[in-house]
Amino acid sequence: MEVYISKNGQNYGPYDMVQVSEYVSSGSFLATDFACSVGSSEWHTIEQVLQMHAATTSHSSPPVPSPVSEEDVRTQSRLQKTPLDPMGKINSDAHPFQAGGRHGCLTAYLIFGLVANSLGVIGNLMASFGNPWVNLGFPLWVFLVLMIFGIFNITCLVALFKWKKWGFWGFVASACVVLPINLISGIGLHSVVGVIGIAFLYGVLQIGKGNKGWPQLK
Repeated sequence: MEVYISKNGQNYGPYDMVQVSEYVSSGSFLATDFACSVGSSEWHTIEQVLQMHAATTSHSSPPVPSPVSEEDVRTQSRLQKTPLDPMGKINSDAHPFQAGGRHGCLTAYLIFGLVANSLGVIGNLMASFGNPWVNLGFPLWVFLVLMIFGIFNITCLVALFKWKKWGFWGFVASACVVLPINLISGIGLHSVVGVIGIAFLYGVLQIGKGNKGWPQLK
């Protein structure tokens, strides 16, 4: 018996039951993750699949399924609406990632973003107080707005550390708002950096196999 596993919106497998048991024991998959037998469209938790498999191999009566929460019902309904695609959406060579795994490039980017935006907030704060080494003749409101969005970017980066997808879209929205402000103010360099930063962030989230960042965002 072989099954596909669904974890954080990404499918893995197929795996035989021995492999599934090993992955659960190592923590790569959770007993509450969903599994679907090859050739079937019914999704159950891995725990239920292992119990049914054990009952079948031992010729004993099948166990009574454990209670399923409303969240499990909604998740199973979503999985059944998006069945396995035999044309290649499932990567048979994919390996399950360890829970909370993060690619080193993504970690480095997020740390760099936190440092860069923190320095930007400090610089804009100094400029708003008229520091001649920072204020290069731009209107005061420009520095105040950039400081606010710098703080917002820091919040979005922290959200990405916690695997929150809204952190990415918040980062995109911030860049879209700041872009015209920079263009109107004549700060062309910041405009280019903001757009490149979004593209680079999306690229970094796509790096990796088992620990790719984008599928882990919730």
